[in-house]
Amino acid sequence: MNRRLISVVVLGIAFLIYLILPQKSQTLFINRITPRQQAEATVLITDLEGSRGGSGVVLNSSEIGSQILTNAHVCEILGRGGKIFTDDAGVHMPLSYRQSKLFDLCLINVLDDLKINTALATRAPRDYDELTVSGHPSLYATVIEKGYFSKKVLIQVFTGLRVCEEDEKTSFFCLVFGGVPVIRTFEARLITAVIKPGSSGSAVYDAQGGLAGLVFAGSGELDYGYIVPYEAIVWFLGQEAGEFTVPVNVDTTPGGQSLKKAYRWVKRHRAVSATVLPF
Repeated sequence: MNRRLISVVVLGIAFLIYLILPQKSQTLFINRITPRQQAEATVLITDLEGSRGGSGVVLNSSEIGSQILTNAHVCEILGRGGKIFTDDAGVHMPLSYRQSKLFDLCLINVLDDLKINTALATRAPRDYDELTVSGHPSLYATVIEKGYFSKKVLIQVFTGLRVCEEDEKTSFFCLVFGGVPVIRTFEARLITAVIKPGSSGSAVYDAQGGLAGLVFAGSGELDYGYIVPYEAIVWFLGQEAGEFTVPVNVDTTPGGQSLKKAYRWVKRHRAVSATVLPF
């Protein structure tokens, strides 16, 4: 009797393992998204004139609208409206946006159903894991590139120019560049994929196709990139509250050529590691 009981138990366990293993394999297969799906989730975000912009990734879509994740500094150009271009040549208007106070992250709402959903990675990437970046460097058509995650670092980032206060209008920066440089310290992760201005907001996927980071800074030219870490994205989406801003017809932030010239001066004369890439 004991032998028969043991045989029944062993067969039962084997049968359960048989049922479980195919299910796990199927789940891993479903979570892995193709380059085509990554391109479909990638959007180009520009101002109304199409002269400045960055990238973004569609997080979720439904009949009542969609949400796009990008950088806070990319959302700055939406102050007086903007355009969002999808991979199928569709053009959409931003309804509202919410910028993080802690990280270079922003969530954009649009009314349209963009018919794509992007899952977060199930864990933070490890050093030297493989990755894929999907975005719009130099505001080109969607570009997908392979690379590797490197280590986390603290970097000093030139994030733009702020409007001069009354007592600053005779200062060097206000007279020469029309604004005061804003420099912030961020925790970031270096990646080996090459980026350019316009790559800001590009989605960074792990080997399983989960969203594991978001490009936000580089040297200002063709170079390796810095990404908003996975942990910051999880915190922003799940923990950080904030109000949404509706685009209005006003833009008082200094930009254009003054922004580029100011960054070049700051990079030469101060210990700045990188710049955000909206131009």
